[in-house]
Amino acid sequence: MGGQLTVRLAPQACPKCARTIDAASLPGPKFDEPIAPMPGDLTVCVYCSAILVYAAGPGAPWRLIDLRDWMALDRVTRAKLTMMAEALKKYRGWTKL
Repeated sequence: MGGQLTVRLAPQACPKCARTIDAASLPGPKFDEPIAPMPGDLTVCVYCSAILVYAAGPGAPWRLIDLRDWMALDRVTRAKLTMMAEALKKYRGWTKL
């Protein structure tokens, strides 16, 4: 059975909004097995909805996705990332009411 696992990361600033990223949620079959992000993994910043790529570089492991990265993704992955980013934007709008 699949699920979602949230792991804690060393705090880093989002390259777009500079808010702290200190966790990542990953799909996975086990909830008790922490899985660190791997280079090339993707995430969406919960604060600004930026789509980020895990680059694992010293001091700045997350970078903004670029056009080459985006075009290399399959259609389903692009749709899921877009859906997550839009949902976060809507959620932030609801919390301001």
